[in-house]
Amino acid sequence: MKLYRLLYLVAVALYGATATGAFGQQVPRQTCPDCNDMRGRCTVCYGSGRVTKVSMGGTEYVTCETCHGQGTCQTCGGSGWLDHNNKPSTPVAQPVITAQPEIPVANAKPAEPQPKPKDTPKSEQPSSPKPKEVATNGIDWNQSINQAPKTGKHADNTFALIIANEHYEVVAPVAMARNDGEAFKAYCQNTLGLDEKHIKYYTDATYGKMSRGFKEIREIARAYDGDINLIVYYAGHGIPDNATKDAFILPVDADGSDMDVCISLNKMYKDIADMNVKQSVVFMDACFSGAQRGGNMIVAARGVAIKPKEAKPATKTIVFSATSDEEAAYPYEEQRHGLFTYFLLKKLQETQGDVSLGELADFISTNVRRNSIVVNGKKQTPTVSVSEAMGDAWKGFRLAR
Repeated sequence: MKLYRLLYLVAVALYGATATGAFGQQVPRQTCPDCNDMRGRCTVCYGSGRVTKVSMGGTEYVTCETCHGQGTCQTCGGSGWLDHNNKPSTPVAQPVITAQPEIPVANAKPAEPQPKPKDTPKSEQPSSPKPKEVATNGIDWNQSINQAPKTGKHADNTFALIIANEHYEVVAPVAMARNDGEAFKAYCQNTLGLDEKHIKYYTDATYGKMSRGFKEIREIARAYDGDINLIVYYAGHGIPDNATKDAFILPVDADGSDMDVCISLNKMYKDIADMNVKQSVVFMDACFSGAQRGGNMIVAARGVAIKPKEAKPATKTIVFSATSDEEAAYPYEEQRHGLFTYFLLKKLQETQGDVSLGELADFISTNVRRNSIVVNGKKQTPTVSVSEAMGDAWKGFRLAR
C-alpha cells in the first residue's frame, strides 16, 4: 500500500493537473495563471514581501500591498495551483488526492461506526465573512477607481482593442499594466456602453497576438464599411530604434534589440488611417525613450533615455500619450495603476463617460503633471497628438457612439 501511495504522490508532484494517480484517477488541478513561472510567489514583489517606493525624500522599501507582505500569490495562496473551480489548490508538495479507492488489508478489523453529529440550527451557525472580490489577475474590484459606473448606454458602432503587457519574457515587467487593461475594459463595457464582443482584449501579448489583434480590427472596419469609432488602449513597454529614433511598442517576447519583432507606431497609425473609420482614439500608457515604468532603462546597457521621433497620426486619429520626449511613464503605487491610466479612469468615472476629448485631455494633463511631482518626485507630461488638418475640432468629439 505504501508503495502505491508513494508512486501516486510522485506522479502528481511531477505532472500536476494532468497527472494520473496510481489507480488511474485524474487530478483536477491547473497551473495558477497569475504567478505561473513564479511558482506561487507574488509577481509584484517577487516573493520578498516588500517593494520600492519613490518619493521626494528618495527611495524606500515598503510592504507590498498586493500580497500584504506575505510574498505569496494571493490568487493561489502560494501553492502555484488552482482547482477546477479556480480556487487555490494544495501545493505541489502536498497534492490533492481524489477518489482514491480503499485497499483491503488482511486481518483488518472493521471500523467502528461513528455517532452522527447533531444538526445545528441555521440561526446558531456562525456566518462566515463574505470574501473580498478579487479577479484572477489580481485586480481589486472593491477599490474605488475600479468600480466603473454602469450607465446603460449602448455604443453599437464603437469597438476597442486593449493590450496590457505586464510580464515580459526577457526584460523587466511593467508593474500593474494588467490592472490598467482590466479596469479600462470594464469602463469600455459598463460606462461607455460597448458590447463585450466589441472589445478585443489581450494581456501579455506576443508579437503574433498583437498582430492578430490589429488584423481583427481591420476586418471589423471592413465589414462595417468604416462606419465605426475605434478605441485603442496600450499599457506596456515602448522603445526607440537606436538608429532611427522611431518609436515602437514592445511585445512580451521581444527585448528591443530587433525592431522587426516590435510594432512600429508609424505603421500602426498608417494602418488605422487605412481603415478609414469615422474616428479613432489611441491611449498610450507607455514611454518611448527606452525607460521602464518607474525610470530605469529597459536595456541595461543603454544607460540614458533617448528622445524618440514623434509619430504623427493621420486624419481622424487622436493620440493621448502618457509622456513627452525622453520622460518615463510612472506608476501610481497607492492606486495600483499607471499614473496616466488612473486619471483617465478617474475622469470617465466622474462624468460617467459623458466627456469631450478636450475636457478629458485637460484633466489628464493637469493631474498627471501635478501628481507625478508630488507622488513620484519626477516630471511626467502627457500629450495629445492630432493631424494638422483636424485643427481643434477633435476637442468636441466623444469616445463612443
